[in-house]
Amino acid sequence: MHDEPTATGLERGVIIGETPAEALAAAKANADADVQHTWADVPWRPIIGTVGVVLCTYLLIQIVLVTVSVITWIVVAGFFAIVLAPAVRRVQHRVGRRALATSIVVFSTLGGVIGLISLFLLPVRSQLIAILTDLPG
Repeated sequence: MHDEPTATGLERGVIIGETPAEALAAAKANADADVQHTWADVPWRPIIGTVGVVLCTYLLIQIVLVTVSVITWIVVAGFFAIVLAPAVRRVQHRVGRRALATSIVVFSTLGGVIGLISLFLLPVRSQLIAILTDLPG
C-alpha cells in the first residue's frame, strides 16, 4: 500500500509531527520493498506517437521546401493568366482564334516588360560608368 501513488499521508505512514529520524527509518524500510522496473513498464504508445508526429512534421516541411519553386511558378502563372485574360479576350474578338490571340498578348507583354527594363537600366548603366570613371586612382 506504500507504493500506490494515490495513497494519502496517513496511508503512507506520514503523521503530522513525525520526527526526521522516524521518516528516515520509514524510507529505508520502503526502499527494500521497491519493485524492479522492466521494459514492459515503459509507456511505448506515447513515445511512438510523439516520434511519429515529429517525423511526419519533418517530412511535411521537407516536401514543402522541395516543392516551393514549383508552387512559386504556379502562382506566377496564375497571376499572369488572371491579369492577361481580358487582353486575350479582346484580341480574340478581333483575330478569331484564341491560340493566336494568346501568343500575340504574351509576346507583346514580354516585349513591353523587356522595353521597360531596358528603359530603366540604360540610365543606371551610364550613371554607374560615370561614377566608376570619376573615382580617384
